[in-house]
Amino acid sequence: MAAFDDGSMEWVGAINSSQALALGISRGSRRGAVWEHPFHGVSRPVGANQTDPEARIQNIVPLLPRGAVFTGWAGAFLAGVKYIDGIDRWGNLMPIVLALPDGMQVRPRDGFIPSRRRLRVDEIDRDAPLPSATLARSAYDLALDAPNLTEAVVALDMCTSKVTGGARTTLDNLRSLISRHKKSRGIVQTRCAGELSSERSGSPWESRTRVLAVEGAGIEEWLVNVPIFDLNERLLGVADLLDEESGLVLESDGAGHREERPHQADNVREEKFERAGNVVVRVAALDHSMPTQTIARIQAGRADALRAPQRWTLEQPAWWTAWPPARRWD
Repeated sequence: MAAFDDGSMEWVGAINSSQALALGISRGSRRGAVWEHPFHGVSRPVGANQTDPEARIQNIVPLLPRGAVFTGWAGAFLAGVKYIDGIDRWGNLMPIVLALPDGMQVRPRDGFIPSRRRLRVDEIDRDAPLPSATLARSAYDLALDAPNLTEAVVALDMCTSKVTGGARTTLDNLRSLISRHKKSRGIVQTRCAGELSSERSGSPWESRTRVLAVEGAGIEEWLVNVPIFDLNERLLGVADLLDEESGLVLESDGAGHREERPHQADNVREEKFERAGNVVVRVAALDHSMPTQTIARIQAGRADALRAPQRWTLEQPAWWTAWPPARRWD
């Protein structure tokens, strides 16, 4: 809330000096204790969470030049993608990326950077509440700027996922867009990510586990979030990753999986898989910091799975195809 000279109160977000004067908020009052200044010439009421993605984006709006658009993680967040929030896997704030029209010069500031990459007219979302690139273009820029192939795959997976419940584009859209751009820095990584991506990944850690299993363990054919049944047509569980040839199941434990209720549900599902002859290897976030050991565990698990009797099937019974909750996994 902001207090005006007459004592009235009105909520305002981040504003520049001209907007403040139009609202009747004087320069002197903006020096008071109820205001903070994320950038020179930008003011906002105190109390906003400094890491909140919406607040971070709103801080940039008063500085947004005509024709500039949000892209990368900010564009994906504004589109409504789940798990894209401007914080990387190591807990660092990612800069907001602004795509600029040709010839425009904008000085980088702490927290956002201008991009010289050219956007086509059809890569701008004209219906977005804030000037934004399309979701496909935002995902593309996010993959270009990713620090490695794994995080590029995460970006594309989350922006195309059918199972997370957030906004999405399609891999066909993304691959078509990637093919139109030939010389951008990071394009080789992004093309590789497009080939490794899946529209069925349910979380960033699932995507990271899949890349580790493909690139590190050399097991290329994974079914992602696939329902597995016993021979009596009972659902054993939806496996994060399944190597159909061997029956190896990889379960990815990201944030929240070690809490009491998710952990108990994970244990029950794992027991069902193993009674039916699947071998389960769990991969937690910490395991990604020890890739050599984790890859060895995955390979050993596959060897065990190849020897195990298989009492499971992927054939979906009639009750499953008619069950409304199963539609998430179609």
